[in-house]
Amino acid sequence: MANQQIIQSPNLYAVNGQIAYVGNTTFTVAAGQFRNSTNVADIFIDASVTVNSAVNGVNGLDTGSLAASTWYYVYAIGDSTLQNAGAAMMSASATAPTMPAGYDVWRRIGALLTDGSVHLLKFYYVGNGNARKLYWDSVISVLAGGTSQTLALVDCSAAVPPIVGTDMVLNLGFAPATANDTMAIAPVGSTATTLAVLSGSVASKVNNMQASMPVNALSSSVAKFQYINSAASGSAAASVVGFVLYV
Repeated sequence: MANQQIIQSPNLYAVNGQIAYVGNTTFTVAAGQFRNSTNVADIFIDASVTVNSAVNGVNGLDTGSLAASTWYYVYAIGDSTLQNAGAAMMSASATAPTMPAGYDVWRRIGALLTDGSVHLLKFYYVGNGNARKLYWDSVISVLAGGTSQTLALVDCSAAVPPIVGTDMVLNLGFAPATANDTMAIAPVGSTATTLAVLSGSVASKVNNMQASMPVNALSSSVAKFQYINSAASGSAAASVVGFVLYV
C-alpha cells in the first residue's frame, strides 16, 4: 500500500511495525502504520526497513554517533505532505528527535540500550499494537544481597528506560535467615503499598517469583522501584527480564 490516509482511524493507533534485533548496531522495523505523536497525521512504513546507527538521518541515527551505555528511542517517521515514504529512525531523545529533511511527523515506537562497548543490547520485541514488550536476551541484575528493612530505592537505569508509564518485568529472589521472612516491592513514592511480596518458606533457601512494577514516577531522572525486607538477615535480589512500553 502506497502512502494513503486512513479515514476515521482510531486516535493514536499503532499497527504492526515490530522491531527486531539484527546485530551490534542495526535492527529492523517491520511494515506498519501509526498515527503521529500529535494525532494529526498517519505514518506508513510500507515494507521492512533496516535502521543502521552508523548513518545519520532516514533509517539511521538522527544526529551524532552512537554512545556507550545510553538509551536510544526508535521512531516511525513520516512526511505529512506524503512526498517522502515512511521510514524509521533512532534518537537519544525520548521526546524530540532531530528530523531529517522532508520529514515532519513522528511516533516513538520503542526503546533500546547500548552497552559499554557501544553495541545494542540484544533484545526481543513482541506486540503489534500500542503495548510493546521487550525481553532482554540476558536478564539484567539490579539488586543483589539486599538487606534493607526500610523501603530502599533500586536503580533500574541499566535495564528500563526513563519513561513514566512503562511496566518493568522483574525476577525476584529472596533467601530468608528465618522461615517466613519476606521481601516486598513497591512503586517510587509509596510509603505503605506493596505490589508483590515474596515469602521465604525455608531458612537460607532462595525463593523466586516474577512480578511487574510500574514506572509511576522517575527518581533522579531514572526508572526505579523500592524494596523492603522483614528482617535484616534476609538477602534480596532482583533482575529485570524486560519491560512493556506503551507507545
